[in-house]
Formats: sequence, C-alpha cells, structure tokens
Amino acid sequence: MIDERQKASKILEELLDYFFRNGVTDLNMSLNFQGDQVRIHVSGPCEKEPDDFNELHDLLNATRRPELEGYYYELLGSSVGYGELKLLGSLIDHAETQYEDQILSVTAYRLLHQS
Repeated sequence: MIDERQKASKILEELLDYFFRNGVTDLNMSLNFQGDQVRIHVSGPCEKEPDDFNELHDLLNATRRPELEGYYYELLGSSVGYGELKLLGSLIDHAETQYEDQILSVTAYRLLHQS
C-alpha cells in the first residue's frame, strides 16, 4: 500500500519537473500535512509565463480518481509531458496556479483518507 507521504513526495517531484522544464531553477517549496489534507507549494522566478500555463491549471484541477490512485502513482515518472500532468491532476483535489510579476506559483491540495 502506498502511503500518503509517498504520494505527496511524488506530487512534489512532478511539480518540480514542470518548473525545471520551464527554466525555473531558484525554487521555494513546502510540503505540509495540515489536519485532513496535504498542501504542496512550489514557486520561483520565471522570465515569461509558460505557454501551457492555462492548461496546467485545468489539468491540475481535473477530477480526482481515488479508485485508480495506485495505478496512476505507478505511471508517474514514466514519461515527460502532459500525460504526467493529467495523472497528477487525478491525485490531487484542487490546485491554485499563479503567474504574477515573473513569479510562477503552484499550490496543490490533497485531502487525506478520501475513499
């Protein structure tokens, strides 16, 4: 059984990969277990808004699929690109995305013990 810490770590890893692909190398990140949810935040300076920024928001706010989490978890890390972001969106409950003053920011939330 995959525990919540492993899932949170994988989510953070995929967000970091997105930032690296968009040239962000000076990162601020946090991962916090707060009551009944985990909050994962990544931000950093980015010269221009990523071309796929609006799609990122939509993909990360896709409907969570708890019944397929084990399968999706195993697929993460197997390729690069939108496929991974689609999978990631199915592991989180919602995300906030922002690009302002050349700062790219993503905060993902995952409710714990959802069935």
